[in-house]
Amino acid sequence: MTHLPKVFMQCLLFFLALSAGIPAASAIADTVYSINNNGTVSIIDTANDSVSTPITLPTGSKPTALCLNPVTQYAYTLNTGDNSVSIIDTTNLAVVNTIYDPRFTELSAIACNPTGTSVLIGNNDSGGLSSRILHFDTSSNLHNYRQQSNRHRF
Repeated sequence: MTHLPKVFMQCLLFFLALSAGIPAASAIADTVYSINNNGTVSIIDTANDSVSTPITLPTGSKPTALCLNPVTQYAYTLNTGDNSVSIIDTTNLAVVNTIYDPRFTELSAIACNPTGTSVLIGNNDSGGLSSRILHFDTSSNLHNYRQQSNRHRF
C-alpha cells in the first residue's frame, strides 16, 4: 500500500477551502495578504494601490501558506521553518499568538472552514510517508484539537 503524498494533502485542503466558493481575500474587501520569504506578511490594499508595513512573524518561522477566517478578523499562517501556526489580527495588523504543538511535525497545508469555526491543518509524519488532517477550534485560539483523519492509504 502507498501513503498519500504531501502534494495530495495540499490539494485536498485547497479544495476544501474552495468548496464553499469563498475567495481567499473575502474577509476584507479589496485586500490581499502575501506571505514573504523574509518571515513577514504584507497587506495590500488593491483599491488604493498601497502596501502596509509588513507584519513580522517569529524568527525562523518561514511562512509557506495563509488562510483567512471568512467570519472574524483573523488570518492564520502555516510556518514550516519551526512547525508552528501564527494567528494574525488583521484589524490591528499584529501577530496575537503563535501555536507550537508537538503534533506539528511536517506541516503541509492550511485552510479555514467557511463558517469560521475551525482551521484545518495538513500534517505529514514519518518524512511525508503518512499524513493526517488536524482540526482546530478557532474559539479556543487553536488549542482544542481533534484528528480529522489518520494515515490515509490508497
